[in-house]
Amino acid sequence: MKLIKFLLIASVAILLHFQSNAQPAATKTVTFNLCYPDDAHPLNNALLTNLMSALPRVNDKPCLTFEVTFSFKYRVAGSNFRTEILCENVKLAHPLTFQRFDLSDKIFPVTATINVKVDKQTKTFEHQLKADAKMGDILTPDQPQTFIVEITSIQTGQEVLSRIVEKQQHISAYYTADTQIKLAFEELNTINPDSLELLDHYLDITRKNFAIVERIKKKELYKHLNLGANDPLNVYDRTNELHKATFEAKNALLEQTDNLGEEYLRLGLEALEQQDTVTALAYFNTAIEVDSALAGPYVEKAKIDFNRGKLLEIIDQIRFISAQTTHHSGNRDDMVEMIKYIENQLIEEAEAQNRQEHYHEALTLMDSAEHICNSIQVVVCSDMINVARSHSWRGLLNQHIINWFDIISREQYSELPEVVKEGFQFRRNHNKWLTTNELLYTNLQIVQDTLITVAAQHEDANPEKALEALYAARQICNAYVEIPCAENLDERFKAAFQKSYQKMLNEAELALQDSLPNRADTIQSKAMRYIKAQDLSPTKKHRRIIEQIAAQRYALLLQSIRAVELADKKVITLLDSAITIRKNYGLDEVRDENYQKTRLLTDYTTSLAEKAERMLRAEQIVIATGLLQEIDWVVTRFNFVLNDSQQAFVEKLREKIGRQACYQSYKQLRIYMIAADKFMSRDDYPHAEQSLEKALKLTKQKSGCGFDADPINEGINRIADVADFQRHLREFKSFAVNNKFEQAITRYDLIQNKYHDSLLEPFNLEVESLAVQARKTDYLPFIHHAAKILAERGQPNESFGLITYLYKNDFDHQLSVPAQEALGASLAKEFYINDPSNESAQLYQGYVIDKKWSKPFKKAFKRQWKIMQTETETDK
Repeated sequence: MKLIKFLLIASVAILLHFQSNAQPAATKTVTFNLCYPDDAHPLNNALLTNLMSALPRVNDKPCLTFEVTFSFKYRVAGSNFRTEILCENVKLAHPLTFQRFDLSDKIFPVTATINVKVDKQTKTFEHQLKADAKMGDILTPDQPQTFIVEITSIQTGQEVLSRIVEKQQHISAYYTADTQIKLAFEELNTINPDSLELLDHYLDITRKNFAIVERIKKKELYKHLNLGANDPLNVYDRTNELHKATFEAKNALLEQTDNLGEEYLRLGLEALEQQDTVTALAYFNTAIEVDSALAGPYVEKAKIDFNRGKLLEIIDQIRFISAQTTHHSGNRDDMVEMIKYIENQLIEEAEAQNRQEHYHEALTLMDSAEHICNSIQVVVCSDMINVARSHSWRGLLNQHIINWFDIISREQYSELPEVVKEGFQFRRNHNKWLTTNELLYTNLQIVQDTLITVAAQHEDANPEKALEALYAARQICNAYVEIPCAENLDERFKAAFQKSYQKMLNEAELALQDSLPNRADTIQSKAMRYIKAQDLSPTKKHRRIIEQIAAQRYALLLQSIRAVELADKKVITLLDSAITIRKNYGLDEVRDENYQKTRLLTDYTTSLAEKAERMLRAEQIVIATGLLQEIDWVVTRFNFVLNDSQQAFVEKLREKIGRQACYQSYKQLRIYMIAADKFMSRDDYPHAEQSLEKALKLTKQKSGCGFDADPINEGINRIADVADFQRHLREFKSFAVNNKFEQAITRYDLIQNKYHDSLLEPFNLEVESLAVQARKTDYLPFIHHAAKILAERGQPNESFGLITYLYKNDFDHQLSVPAQEALGASLAKEFYINDPSNESAQLYQGYVIDKKWSKPFKKAFKRQWKIMQTETETDK
């Protein structure tokens, strides 16, 4: 019995092992000839025609021969076996060279149609051929024994053709550059520095050669054709040699030509006198080329542009001349004259804007004028700039003052004190241009006198307006000591206040007589604000009006309530208002108030309970709960007692809602638990932990439903560490791609020190090396930083892997220098400590990726090796 049980367990274990791990079955290598012509795929013909001269012949046809290695792996899938077909490797079976450059890297990936037969099952797949690509899978009833694979067609497609043509164009540009370099050197060899009569011709040769070098470099052939690995005609070095030789030839010519720049300047001036501007410009350009520090030709060119009205260009030219050339007084006078003209134009335009009251536009023009003259050393800014500025600021201050009188004309007197304050603050903020308050005080006195006059005009007809004007006048004279308060201002203010107050109370009484309590309340509230502002108490008449308003409102509310047949929330609100008014103002209760209250509340609570039952049947538990809460509010607010049948019905509803609420909570709990399981199946433990924490919170909130929280707590505790690990890993990646490199490295070190394989192994996770994690960020600047850190920490091989990755992904050579230098120093220390021999000193060559790209690495290695040798000799 024990033996049977053991065999059964072993069988299950083997079955589970096969289900979870694919078993290698076979490897097949297949060749396929893609030959011209290919009637099925016209794009293949275009590619084959393009490459025909570089292709080998098969049966006298030009062909591309592909060699593809497929592997077969199977696993148990239920009662069947699933066989996966993988592309292990794909390559050309022959070299593909076009004019001494390899094109084979541009062929892949291609799309292939393959026929696969596993035992008796056959299937056709169409998929891209590339290393480690899965072609598809086949189901068989038994463990597979035989495997046959055949490629029936290959399609290269437009992308492959485009890549090939693009590289061929670069190759063509390479050979064109070779020809241009040869001809340029031949031209350069014709230069004789002693033949000054041919100087213009020789300088033209150097200009052409510099242009050739620039065009070749712009094509970036070094990058597109990887000239560091294969430069058959040595174009890269010869381009640099041409640039150097041309530069030396130009210098040799210029060394023979003392004062030649002055001579070309003179010839240009003579051409200008003859009104031959084209010839003059040619001479000035030559003078600049001969002596780039000579100011004269620059100034003359600037004067030509000045006469053509190109004022913006003139400013930049004169900035350059002033800062970069040697100029004499005549040059300076010409430059100052041109800039002064531009400056005066801006000042005149600014004053025109001032006259149109466009003061901000004028200030912008003055800022431009000042910036121009301050940026040129030989120019001094005109005083008229500040004069025009002061006009603008004075105009803006006048606009503030005009606004005071606009407010008076609109009779908005209460706004005046604040607006006046803003005017004075504006003056203080710009006291460089507005030095005194004199203008403000002069106009403020006029404002004060106007307010007093306005108050006298409204004193009888409109005492409220008079009060508003007098109040503003009093605030102004109290705030500004320079403005004296008018005679008897306080007495006049009190008289106006009393008139205004009495008028408002009379208006409120009239509103009550018309049964308009809301209007009466609005008027008396305004009167109340007035007296509170003066720290006064309401009069008996005022208090009586308030009580009368309350009585009228109470009576009107009861009148509206009596007319209601079916109670709703609006009516209950009216009832609540009526009772509140009666209680607050001590009014006598109307005879039928209690009857109306009982009638409406009974009707309202009954309708709420019926609606709650309907909502419960419709599983609208939230709405049903809200309706019961409304019944509770009615009972509490109105001290209302439900009758026995109502009370029993409500309690029954509460019980049902409780059960329904628990059921709804149970469904939500299941959603959280299922979500947690799904997240864990995807190895997303932080989100799984969040789902479990939501589930735990729900069990605590619904403690009366009897949910078991123990399994949830156990789940949280089980995945807490791995969830924390994944969160740290995400933060590491976030720091890395957001250029917080030091924080990223610190976070990685924390991960490595805190989380061990024994902790992560049950979850099929591991702490991957810094090099692996850096590559996964796919962010080249951080990969470079990681390479530098690894080298400094004595892990040169890991560092070298990342530096190789940078090189393959076209990382900027200059930016790679710190990591390369760190790698060189690290390797030198390691090699020297292991073996300080000369043979060991040459081992660095195995880490050279590219002869030129790896120069910083080589230099750093040799430098550190010498340091180690010196330290060893010193110790001896």
